[in-house]
Amino acid sequence: NQSDQKFFNDCVEFLISNTKIDLPEKFLKKLIIANQKEKISEDEIDKDFSQSIKGIKYQLIESKLIEENDIDIESDAAMAIAQVSLGDLRKAITSLQVASSLGPRVTREMVYETTPTAPPEDLREFFISCKEYGFRDSRMKMKEIQDKYGLAGTDLVNQLHRELENISFIENEKKLEITEIMAEADFRMVEGGCENLQLDSMTARICILVSS
Repeated sequence: NQSDQKFFNDCVEFLISNTKIDLPEKFLKKLIIANQKEKISEDEIDKDFSQSIKGIKYQLIESKLIEENDIDIESDAAMAIAQVSLGDLRKAITSLQVASSLGPRVTREMVYETTPTAPPEDLREFFISCKEYGFRDSRMKMKEIQDKYGLAGTDLVNQLHRELENISFIENEKKLEITEIMAEADFRMVEGGCENLQLDSMTARICILVSS
């Protein structure tokens, strides 16, 4: 999914930027040149070198996490960890350790089920339900997400807000209004308002907005 990949890339970018790794760049450039089938100059290498460095750093981080924790992990589980950690290396390590405690091989489902994070497709289904099926089904979907992934009301609102950017069938103008609705629900819950009432109110207002 394109939106999932974009979110994953953003998380990886943040993770790399916030993890100090010193690499011998001059040596790596020479190594890249030496391994090219066709002759290539250092100037040509420079064009894509920054991306190559990022790729190497991510592989080092991923390998280190797996090696230190003696973990067998599926590739889509690694993507899920990048998403739930939001670029925080300590959170990534904790997520990996908790998921690995459930079995010898870490899967994507394990990662989401052991962290207070709903996968993007479940969050998208909430918005689809708001547009296509109305309040009752949307409310049921919201409760299902909360129960399955152990989300507090404010956590759910924040995760829905992050996913909202990737919802292509909602116009940008309506996304602005939905953001205001979510911000109001979040504020009222933080101030002590009834969680169920605020989430129901938010869902009802989003249903009215996106179905019109």
